[in-house]
Amino acid sequence: MPGLWLNVALHGADDIPAPYFDAACALAESINADPHWRTWWSGTDQRDLTIDIEYGTLPERSTVAVRKGQAWASFRMEASRFKGRTSSALAYLAYTDMGTFFAQVATELATGALPSVRRPANATPPTPQSNAARKRLAELRSRHRTQP
Repeated sequence: MPGLWLNVALHGADDIPAPYFDAACALAESINADPHWRTWWSGTDQRDLTIDIEYGTLPERSTVAVRKGQAWASFRMEASRFKGRTSSALAYLAYTDMGTFFAQVATELATGALPSVRRPANATPPTPQSNAARKRLAELRSRHRTQP
């Protein structure tokens, strides 16, 4: 197999749930090995891409930079997004996040259409009921924190 072109680093102040972490790592490995993705990346004239994702309490942001044949994409995401999600929903969140990260890179580097990201078998999209329950739980938690 040709050399790796993609590096993904996940870190944060709190624990990243294992289902999210495992799904994100599996997706990165799959993308790294996929010939369609390798062809897509070869059109950028960059040797490799590092995607650095920090989870914490700070507001979300993203930047993409290129220097000396290397591209870096840095994303800051709120860790509160993990709360109240099942293992399959966390895997689905990792799947959608990776798609979002690559879309940002593609836009910034003007690479054209992205190959598809394969959804992990254990990644289940949230239902309207689970979304409503998660929002209600967040609302109750915020009320509880504001009371003396």
